[in-house]
Amino acid sequence: MAFVRTRSNASSGMGVAPDIRDTFLELQMKKAFRYVIFKIEEKQKQVVVEKTGATTESYDDFLASLPENDCRYALYDFDFVTGENVQKSKIFFIAWSPSTSRIRAKMLYSTSKDRIKQELDGFHYEIQATDPSEVLFAYIWESHRALVSSSRIPDPSIQQTGFHHGISRIFGSMEAANSLPPLPCLALLPHDPDPDSDSDSEFDSEKPTLFSVAGEGEVIDVDIDGGLASNDLWATPQGWILVRDAAAATSFLRNPLDSDDKIQLPHLPEEVSCRCTCLLSGEPSLPGCLVLLVEPIATVIWYCHVCGGDEEWARHEYDIGTQLLDPITGLNKKAPIRPIAACRGKFYFNSTLGDIGVLEFSPTPAFSSLKLATRETEGLEHRAQVFLVESEEDLYMINVVYCYGYDITFCETRVHRMDFSHQRWRRAGDLRGRAFLLAPWHFGASCSAGEECGLEEDCVYMVSRWKDSTCVKIYNIRDGEERFMEIPASGRELWILPTNP
Repeated sequence: MAFVRTRSNASSGMGVAPDIRDTFLELQMKKAFRYVIFKIEEKQKQVVVEKTGATTESYDDFLASLPENDCRYALYDFDFVTGENVQKSKIFFIAWSPSTSRIRAKMLYSTSKDRIKQELDGFHYEIQATDPSEVLFAYIWESHRALVSSSRIPDPSIQQTGFHHGISRIFGSMEAANSLPPLPCLALLPHDPDPDSDSDSEFDSEKPTLFSVAGEGEVIDVDIDGGLASNDLWATPQGWILVRDAAAATSFLRNPLDSDDKIQLPHLPEEVSCRCTCLLSGEPSLPGCLVLLVEPIATVIWYCHVCGGDEEWARHEYDIGTQLLDPITGLNKKAPIRPIAACRGKFYFNSTLGDIGVLEFSPTPAFSSLKLATRETEGLEHRAQVFLVESEEDLYMINVVYCYGYDITFCETRVHRMDFSHQRWRRAGDLRGRAFLLAPWHFGASCSAGEECGLEEDCVYMVSRWKDSTCVKIYNIRDGEERFMEIPASGRELWILPTNP
């Protein structure tokens, strides 16, 4: 005989069924349902899933599923197109409490609401509704009023268009009104902690300056809000930004173009350096997606699953061998991971022309190396900086070989594409129409190029500091031409990308 223990709410006596969180994640991450309706089972003393609506069902189908004389909780996943013609979705939490329902039911649903909302952490908007008209127009009117006027009378056109058309217009207007920054762009943070320091205390709460590298380059006079006002954040090659909000003791992945599009994660420990490399193993909506942080100096990684129910980040200290620290004394130290990229479900790191490291999770970290065949006659000189970039399921290695010191104006950029079938790097003559974005401490990402995003095709954009200035070197690998774009002084530079770069 099996016993199921539910989590109980002390004030109401109502617990929450164990499958509620999983059902919510299926709606949020997998888009498995259009809506979910929850009810309180008094005999079981818990909130349970009453019904799930298929993605083909309409909002009218959802309304028809709400009882006329009883209370319910509900989630509705609303798809819409913004004024910029971008497909998005918002999840509504609806507390349905019709005036004709029993007083006891109203009390039970009212006192249990906060408990179920904890399990549904991640929805965007809440609606309190006592009749169908409030479900239809309450949120639409509040948003519309904030945008167009202070009038107390709802715009009649909103009431006539119905929920879907009306709210699409509202969200479209909101996106256009926000003057969202063109992506990709650089976020220039004012301070940078010493990577050899044990503390990140030099950071403050100033907002980053946004800089566009399109054309001749310019500062963008708009903000990216919603948790990005401090330096406690990490950019990923997949566009999502990892944010650690120390004041609220919460951490999450955030869409840079939508402050409401967040994926909650366990809170990231304060000891994790802001100089870590941050990657996702794949799309956050895919099962098993993992967030990985690689320390820049220490041989330590941190990781957690996006939807795996992890309660905390896992810390793992690894040993992948040693590297020569002092050729005169022969002193060695443990080799750290840098660079690293996620490709085809694995993490690849520390590559040369002859071998490459491989990191897999099954479910704990497993390290191995892949011996590569090579017919290349060129070597990788000692003064070379290496980046790994995943682009459309292909893995690339970019070597920046310095001729004189670490002067960015006197260096050669070499690009290789991995031939997995023959396990060897091959010199690449193009980036297949894409642009690569590189930044200090081995950040590498691929992005679509062309007039729409302002990036040149088959070009590598590399942020580099030289003496007292910072610049972006733009190198075209097809014709070998290069130019330099000076950018404002900053302590730390992050590439901000769309979530589908």
